[in-house]
Amino acid sequence: MALFERPSYDSSINHIDRRKADARSYYDQFKGRALDSFTGGKIGNVESSPNYCQWQGTWAQMRFGGHTVANTGCGPTTAAIAITALTGKQVTPDQTCQYAYSKGLYNSGGMYGCGSAAIEACAKNWGLNAKSTNSIDEVEQALKDGKVVAAPLIGTVFYSGSHYVCLLGYQNGNTFVRDPNHPTSPGSQWHSLRNYIWPHKNFNFTIIG
Repeated sequence: MALFERPSYDSSINHIDRRKADARSYYDQFKGRALDSFTGGKIGNVESSPNYCQWQGTWAQMRFGGHTVANTGCGPTTAAIAITALTGKQVTPDQTCQYAYSKGLYNSGGMYGCGSAAIEACAKNWGLNAKSTNSIDEVEQALKDGKVVAAPLIGTVFYSGSHYVCLLGYQNGNTFVRDPNHPTSPGSQWHSLRNYIWPHKNFNFTIIG
């Protein structure tokens, strides 16, 4: 695949139904498990960021606009990961979902899930700067500077449809991915920013910090 080439997307697939089926599978798999311990603090070590999963925890089956966090919560969960990592305060997905929903930015007005406006609003509500960008150079520099990036991707190992992941840190061209869809592999691993993450960009990334 050439750099910046958008992957093929099969519009015949009902991704809402697929996500609902995945939600039930992952919820059954992870219900009752304890969350990763929260360490807080700035992210010198990306491993200290919370490993929140949209299918996990007390928030998984909470409903906003008729849809559960398990089905639609990748964006707010990504925001919660970023905010917690950067502020050192434990902010959970149910909190970011509630805030985004209250502002009409999540599962509102016919929207399924959320876009960059919800990510930015959540970050700013918890005292962080946030900006949308379409520049790979800006994203790369932000990661080098210790900022966190919310990345909406499509057609990846994380999920075949549109899906948010959280990018933290930068090392030898790679960035660490916290994936709300997978608390373990292929989430919680390093992936190439330019050769894998960016070519699967769905729309603008959001830099937080």
